[in-house]
Amino acid sequence: MLDESVNLAAALHFAGWRRVIGTLWSVWDADAAQITADVYARLTRNADLGTLSPAQALHATLRNYRRRHYYADQPSRWAQFLHIGP
Repeated sequence: MLDESVNLAAALHFAGWRRVIGTLWSVWDADAAQITADVYARLTRNADLGTLSPAQALHATLRNYRRRHYYADQPSRWAQFLHIGP
């Protein structure tokens, strides 16, 4: 529909990418870099790809991120990350 907005993650999913991790709005550079590194570390742990799904890796990373940082009570620092796909 013409009245709907599409973010970059949804556009990539519609274009054919099966699983996409993205954000709903802009993020702090340091937060994005740390969360990205942690998600990929979880996905490639023990060189065994496929142990965790990207959604599970993102979920575990964000839970750990919120536990480690003093601003965990500020959803604007972590709530914008999302996973689209199966």
